[in-house]
Amino acid sequence: DGLSIAWAVIEHLTNKIGAKTMFATHYHELTELENRMQGVKNYKIAVKEINGGIVFLRKIMRGGANRSFGIEVAALAGVPVEVTDRAKQILKAVERMGFTELTEVQEKAIPPMLAGRDVIAKAPTGTGKTCAFGIPLILGVQQEKHYPQAVVMAPTRELAQQITEDLRDLAHFYPDIRIVCVYGGANMAKQVEQLKKGPQIVVATPGRLQDHMNRRSIDISHVKDIVLDEAAEMLNMGFYKDVRKILDSIKSKQRLAMFSATISREVMDIARLVQCDPEET
Repeated sequence: DGLSIAWAVIEHLTNKIGAKTMFATHYHELTELENRMQGVKNYKIAVKEINGGIVFLRKIMRGGANRSFGIEVAALAGVPVEVTDRAKQILKAVERMGFTELTEVQEKAIPPMLAGRDVIAKAPTGTGKTCAFGIPLILGVQQEKHYPQAVVMAPTRELAQQITEDLRDLAHFYPDIRIVCVYGGANMAKQVEQLKKGPQIVVATPGRLQDHMNRRSIDISHVKDIVLDEAAEMLNMGFYKDVRKILDSIKSKQRLAMFSATISREVMDIARLVQCDPEET
């Protein structure tokens, strides 16, 4: 119907295009779409919906809109049309978490990660890092496949648990996505049982992840996405060899993102050895 067609056009315009570029380049096209839809009397609902979308676009161009629509555009940038419904579920989850504005690291990291690029992001604690890498990870997961597809490494048990909690909040409207957290000092047998249930995302401290790899209690053969959170701290804590060994062992990886409060020499060493033309934010 007219409503579906109209929004399909808008999604096509926003697909794989950064927010600023879309506003500047396609404003005329969106206005023309609005005018064309107003000429179709049988599609009053469609006209109303399109008008609402255009008003949002105009307000954002003037810097006066609620940035939640900006989150939508950023989340859709680079996402194939067939997964736009999944992006909308992410938006519902973000709103449920109480976020109303994109932080700087989210604005800069989400689009390149969605486009499949490696990323190095300087991002202190409290800047919304988990959303910055969590949105691309969740959108990239094949929910019907019950094996690890993404690994997030953190230097401490406490941070790993916090990341897991945040990722589960982001995945609230994706009932088929399972997220498991493994770390040292906890019962290994219980963690093995959780891993047997086929989580798509595993959050881990490097030492415990290496333990599970040595025991072959985790299948890393399908892992495509890897995130190192608080990378400098993790590498400075003596995990450099563990991290290098893990990265070298995951042959299927396609994207590596590193988030760190500081960009240390060790972080740049990892980038030089493992990443491919990373986007620095």
